[in-house]
Amino acid sequence: MKRNIFSLLFCCLAFTGWAQNITRDYNNVSISDALRQLNEQHKDYTISFMYNELEDFRITTKIRNKSLPDAIQQMIGFYPIHMTIEGNEITVECPQKSIPRYKGTIVDQQNQPVAYANIALLSTEDSTLIAGGVSNESGLFVIPCDQKPVLARISYVGYKTIYKQCSSTQTGTIHLTPENHMLKNVVVKGTQQYQMTMGGMEIAVEGTLLAKMGTALDVLGQLPRVSVNGSNVTVFGKGAPLIYINNKKMMNTQELQQLKSEDIKSIEVITSPGAQYDAEVESVIRIKTRKRTAEGLSVRNDANVSYNNWWNGYEELMLKYQTKKFEIINDAYIYSSAFGEDNNLDFNIHTDKDDIKVKQYIPISTRQTGVSEYVASDYWVNDSNSIGASYHYYTMIHSKSTGWSRQEISRNGVMEGIVNATEEMSPIPHRHTLNAYYQGKIGQMGIDLNGTYYYGTDKRNDLTIETSEELDNRNVHSNSKESNHMYAAKLILDYPVMGGKLKVGTELTKTKSHGVFINEEGYVSSSETDIKEHNIAGFAQYELSAGHWYMGAGVRYEDVVRNYYLYGVKQDDVSRTYHNLFPNLSVTWRKDDWSWQLSMNEKMHRPSYHNLRNYMQYDNRYMYEGGNPALRPEKVYNIETGATYRWISATLGYTYIKDAMVWVKKLLDNQEITYTTNMNFDHHQSLYGNIFLAPIFKKYRPTLELSYEQQIFNTKDYGSDINLNKPSFRIKWNNRFVFSKSLMAGFSLRAYTCSYEGFRKMRERFSVDAAIRKSFENERWVVTLTADDIFKTIRERWTMYGMGAEASKDCYNYSRSIALRVTYNFNNTRTKYKGTGAGNDEKRRM
Repeated sequence: MKRNIFSLLFCCLAFTGWAQNITRDYNNVSISDALRQLNEQHKDYTISFMYNELEDFRITTKIRNKSLPDAIQQMIGFYPIHMTIEGNEITVECPQKSIPRYKGTIVDQQNQPVAYANIALLSTEDSTLIAGGVSNESGLFVIPCDQKPVLARISYVGYKTIYKQCSSTQTGTIHLTPENHMLKNVVVKGTQQYQMTMGGMEIAVEGTLLAKMGTALDVLGQLPRVSVNGSNVTVFGKGAPLIYINNKKMMNTQELQQLKSEDIKSIEVITSPGAQYDAEVESVIRIKTRKRTAEGLSVRNDANVSYNNWWNGYEELMLKYQTKKFEIINDAYIYSSAFGEDNNLDFNIHTDKDDIKVKQYIPISTRQTGVSEYVASDYWVNDSNSIGASYHYYTMIHSKSTGWSRQEISRNGVMEGIVNATEEMSPIPHRHTLNAYYQGKIGQMGIDLNGTYYYGTDKRNDLTIETSEELDNRNVHSNSKESNHMYAAKLILDYPVMGGKLKVGTELTKTKSHGVFINEEGYVSSSETDIKEHNIAGFAQYELSAGHWYMGAGVRYEDVVRNYYLYGVKQDDVSRTYHNLFPNLSVTWRKDDWSWQLSMNEKMHRPSYHNLRNYMQYDNRYMYEGGNPALRPEKVYNIETGATYRWISATLGYTYIKDAMVWVKKLLDNQEITYTTNMNFDHHQSLYGNIFLAPIFKKYRPTLELSYEQQIFNTKDYGSDINLNKPSFRIKWNNRFVFSKSLMAGFSLRAYTCSYEGFRKMRERFSVDAAIRKSFENERWVVTLTADDIFKTIRERWTMYGMGAEASKDCYNYSRSIALRVTYNFNNTRTKYKGTGAGNDEKRRM
């Protein structure tokens, strides 16, 4: 009897639970009508919405046994509609209420609706992305956009990309035609994701697999010519780039970690920057995010733990409050990291009388703990004008490196002695950066004004204790402190001229660097130096589009005065004054899936303040390193061409450097000591090329990148025993597998042949990495597990051929690691902050 009662009770409860869920079919029904019916029939919730606001959005979908909130979420799909739930109240609204909406239908060659096609609305002037959307199961799309006319780009996997000029918001029915490519009897489906832009390439992220990579740092590692090593980002053939997020200069790599990939609309990799950028800047990465309209408080919390022979971790908490007019952000970050080196060093010293050989084994371990605090706020006066300010602070609250070493010294083939040593290094940096900006319009003239103050210090205390039975014992105490101040301002005005856009502006920077170095025992000279520098720049850049052609040309003038002081006395022989013009030219052609570009520019690399220092660092009794106050800037002349076709892109370039700054090893004043520093050489040339492939095979999404580089620099002419004018190659093969909307995995292979840079030859190396990503509750929780250098094959191995000295290094940097990252998001929004900062390259030099 009890069993029957419980069975009956269970059936009643099950029937009640089933009755609360929804099973329904909709065929070309407006969301307004569907919500009205659900509100009348469902008593557990009250649905609030504006009928006229949502009637343009039509749906065709099948709902099976879902709760009311889940059913509404399925109906909304990719439409720009938000749903909020408070208790038993459900509110459904379109945030962009008054904006006109572009509407249309996407069908295939058989007039069947195409779901999930990507629709991008582009500017008819320069093809920049304005807005975007995705078609639903009926092939319908509705995209709010207040600009007319627009160029609509419609793309879908396996179909030709279509461009349509739209003067009306009613775009009608758009027919897609299939396009397949055969690759060794396998059908490869392509999409137009990579496209040449003025001075570089734009990569679409929104609506692609890149949007699921995790963070902006993860996305950058997948892009053509971009490499990510830890938190360091480089562009092949161009070095470290300046990075902007929504026109705001990135101040620290934590910003790339906190920016979610799904919030990114597109990324532009500029390899021929215009005149508005500093003459030292050879590459720029500009990240544009999706427009987010959520208001109120948003929270993001990241927790990461990893193991690489030591435990590492970081915690980041970002709080943001945003309204339609105002925004304030607080981002706190704390980390603890540990890493090490297992070093094997061999170096040879050749004097007039003797050949000295030193073999050294030196393991080093480092533990660091640091904190970062970022606060920003801005106010939108109206759609065209905004102001804001930000402050960033960073320091290490603990940093210590310890190591021991054993040196075996032989002279002319005869063992001379053994030196055992212990080493301890404690560097402590502090960084303060304050930015303020105004961005707006007066009539047709755009205004972008930025101001920056920077102050940073670096303190370091070193202690080396050397003991030897055959040679003398040494205790070496070294203390150094560097402080840097910078004031900078930058103004850019743009105005439409003769069908194009003219940008003119100025940038002013004033810097002061003070350095003190003390060696108590006098093994290396103590010093106190000051460097005072000011830079006044003016620039003009003009960009014009004509049909399929896009052209840009500009010039930048810089007046630089650098005064160098030693113990308060100006040193005229190493003080410098420069007056330089830096022209640039870029021509781009685009039609359908094809694009081509040619760019030429002149740049200048100025030595960093660290490389200009006058003091030496004591490594051991046979090896010092340090700066060179006599260093001159190097002039860089570059010409580059590139082309893209759908998922294929290629680049070829040539660089000529006058007065090249090269890292060298030489004898110190003909003593039995090697000194490593930078020196100027007459010229250095290099050739480079790159091919990037990104096809799509349903759930498998690979990218393959092949790179070539060769220096033209005859090291034999400068005293080396070997010529290093040889080609080097690199392969980067990323493999991603999409199992579902919430589950993705992949592995990557990176391999390098021997490569050559100045007097140094780097040995071949390769690594294999893997990752798996799983999200929960519609991306509220994201768990990522990664494994780097799985087979422990990455080693730092190189040989430097110098002037009277050579050195070789074979080092394992504990690159094999496993990491777990957990991310929690609540009402996450993208920042509206638009400040770009000023004096950005000066900060990088410091």
